[in-house]
Amino acid sequence: MTDDKSQHNASIWHDIKKLEIFQMFDIFPFDNAGKHFRIGVLESKRVVVVMCGLGMLNAGISTQLLLTLFDVKGVLHYGIAGNANPKLQIGDVTIPQYWAHTGLWHWQRLGEENGDFNTKFGYLEFAEYSNSTKDLNTDTNLLNKVWYQPEEIFPVNGIPEARHHIFWTRVDKTYFKIAGKLKV
Repeated sequence: MTDDKSQHNASIWHDIKKLEIFQMFDIFPFDNAGKHFRIGVLESKRVVVVMCGLGMLNAGISTQLLLTLFDVKGVLHYGIAGNANPKLQIGDVTIPQYWAHTGLWHWQRLGEENGDFNTKFGYLEFAEYSNSTKDLNTDTNLLNKVWYQPEEIFPVNGIPEARHHIFWTRVDKTYFKIAGKLKV
């Protein structure tokens, strides 16, 4: 039994094969941990292609599987993403120089003073979007304020267990340079 998503994924692979940009080795595809790995050649390079699914957790699991099962030189991710640039339209292809994970927030309690959190990115005060009524003053809102928070990382070439905070992550320079030469 197949669902609509399986049929859609099979259709995508059929279209990719017709374009002849990815030469898949039919004897090598295999399944592991709910993922279907396709092995082949793209632009004269041996590649492994896997659909990871939506969300950071799926991307992380898929990347870990690739690193565990294969001798990986690099990971190239493509997918959908939102943007705030009014000049871009649905279907436009963009290659960012930096990206940010905006899933980590600090939600400040009403009356809480500034604590051990960052107030630099994505400030939102809920009271600014409240409507006043005769019984409710909207100068404050119990939901108070939220900010995006930078990620806590431990650089591979840094001091062990010395954390660094980053919000914007630079794309790999080599891949960014190659992407700049692509034609759509």
